[in-house]
Amino acid sequence: MWILNFIPDSWIQSAVNLVFYVGIGLTLLGFFFSFIPFVSRYKLPLQILGVLLLAGGIYFKGGYAIEMEWRAKVNELEKKVQLAEQKSKEANAKIETKIVERTKVIKQNVEVLKKEIQVQKEFINKECTLNDTAIKLYNDSVTNNQEATK
Repeated sequence: MWILNFIPDSWIQSAVNLVFYVGIGLTLLGFFFSFIPFVSRYKLPLQILGVLLLAGGIYFKGGYAIEMEWRAKVNELEKKVQLAEQKSKEANAKIETKIVERTKVIKQNVEVLKKEIQVQKEFINKECTLNDTAIKLYNDSVTNNQEATK
């Protein structure tokens, strides 16, 4: 059925309707108009051909209707996918801006803590022991404590 995608829908519908209506016509001609000389002569072949075309036309009409339903569903889902992609792009942009902002805050904290360490350098190295200020500065730098910037 994938080949039907290359044929315009109007052509397919016309062909299906043609088969269906020719089948109806031949069936009616074979069963009810046997008083016409030409029809009476070919009555059985017309009936058989008419019934076959009618059955084929009904089958093709059903197949065409199902095909159109599937195409409608595919179009609907494609629209939903496009909407989801658009929302995804917007969400990614928001996430990216949050990451950039957090990275700036972290860099600012690191700079503040580096300056604080430089200021406290002499006090830290004074006795070669770690005092409470040195421990607090180290912990703030490791945990990225945001109170250090305030």
